Amino acid sequence: MNKRFNIKATALTDILIFIITCLTAFVSCSVFAETRQVPLVEINYSLLYWLVLIILSFLIFFKVKAVILKSNPRLLLISLYSRIDFKSNVTTIFLYNLHQARPSAEITLAQIKQSEIFLNDNLINTINKNENNGFSKNIDKTLQNIFDAESRFKMIDKRIRKIHLVITCQRNRKFIVCVYLREGNYRLTREPYQDVVKSLTPWCWLVSRTINPENTEIQ
Repeated sequence: MNKRFNIKATALTDILIFIITCLTAFVSCSVFAETRQVPLVEINYSLLYWLVLIILSFLIFFKVKAVILKSNPRLLLISLYSRIDFKSNVTTIFLYNLHQARPSAEITLAQIKQSEIFLNDNLINTINKNENNGFSKNIDKTLQNIFDAESRFKMIDKRIRKIHLVITCQRNRKFIVCVYLREGNYRLTREPYQDVVKSLTPWCWLVSRTINPENTEIQ
């Protein structure tokens, strides 16, 4: 059985379940009111009670889900893309799930509105059309210094080291790519840390030249 799943599809399914549950509760209260002739005010309070209960249940569900994913890096990696394939002379970007030889998604450079790089869930770089969010040699050097500083930390006590990208496209569709994930001494993604870091430089130049050429330094 294919265990891959898309985090956006999962979220959409959860939202649909929530809507259906709310509608079911509303219909049940309406039917109850018609058959038992219960006062309208009492029905409104009953409906409010069930709506609050459902919303709280959903909040608890998403909180537990987030805790489980955070505590189990392997589950987190399954839910995200784990590799990005691009070339400077090609306008199509290919995204791959873990251990997959064929791309799971394709996007074009023209669709990209923003690229964000996170190190251990901390935002360290943003490229978009804003004046201050282009790319330059100084920004590249700053990024390399951040990655170098992270590489000096010892991976003890199952410490997590993670690099992921959030690519925002038209209609605010987001693609999350976890390009590097390591737990303690065990690397969960394919490419070594330094190779991943090295690959991010041409990615930043490519995206910046595409969506913010006015504020991109000439290489």
